[in-house]
Amino acid sequence: MHSARVRSISALAVACALAPATARAETRGEHVELSWSAPEGCPTERAALRAMDDAAAAAGTKRPRAPVRVRARVVREGEEARLVLAVGDGGEREIVAERCEALTASAAVVVAMSVREAASAEPAPVAPAEAALAPRDVASPAPREASATLRVRLEGLVDMGTLPAAAPGGGLALGVAGRHLSGEVAFGAFTSQRASAERDPSRGADFAMLAASARACWALGGRAVEISPCLGARIARVTGQGVGARRVEEGVGLAGGPEAGMSVRVPVSGPVALRGSADLTFPIEAQAFVITSLGTVHAPAPVTFQGAIGPEVSF
Repeated sequence: MHSARVRSISALAVACALAPATARAETRGEHVELSWSAPEGCPTERAALRAMDDAAAAAGTKRPRAPVRVRARVVREGEEARLVLAVGDGGEREIVAERCEALTASAAVVVAMSVREAASAEPAPVAPAEAALAPRDVASPAPREASATLRVRLEGLVDMGTLPAAAPGGGLALGVAGRHLSGEVAFGAFTSQRASAERDPSRGADFAMLAASARACWALGGRAVEISPCLGARIARVTGQGVGARRVEEGVGLAGGPEAGMSVRVPVSGPVALRGSADLTFPIEAQAFVITSLGTVHAPAPVTFQGAIGPEVSF
């Protein structure tokens, strides 16, 4: 059975070697790297290479990653020819025949079988899809935030300088935030307080205040805690109701101007964060409150301070 298979492949190898060159162009040199030495009258190195390459292809051998090295030397000894053949890193073997063509055909069969064994022993390449599933020691990318988010905040407030003493209050802020730039409007109401005239402590005024502001902030990137410098404007409506006199009146004054400050936002859970801010306002025009014959009861400071802190929800 084996000899019949060798004769069959040998005949196919000889037929391939005698076929037109255009039929062998695709497989020539793909399987074998040949070093050939033979006397005159024997097949040339190029013909022997074609025969070995075509025999490997005819045997259904897949193309190896690198051609198999083959060393062959033909020597004539009387009426016979002897071929010394070495394939790859293996040892030498000898084939004897009457004609060089028969030696070439036999060598092609031996080389084809050796190339087939070498190709089947190579590890299968990893498919691109499998390589993509290999574990990678890299951090998962952070989820991408929406281009703009709506923010709503309830906050506790404190004002220093607009009223006679530090005034606590509460407020609401609405804003829109992008990746770095955000803008918001805020409204606040403050607890009332009383101030007395210096010349007559029994008379004075009760003060109350409402305030509104608009500002833009720029978030500094690369931090889990968002720190933002802010610029904007603020206006406060202060009312004063006279007390202690036979005839009392109510006065209304406005104090407003540009403001500058810093904001800090700390994520708490999901869309909820805690935000605090500190700002200075520089009133352009601040109206004083005066009691006739007693003088000024209160005048806003030339620079006022506002602080705020509260929970913020993003949508």
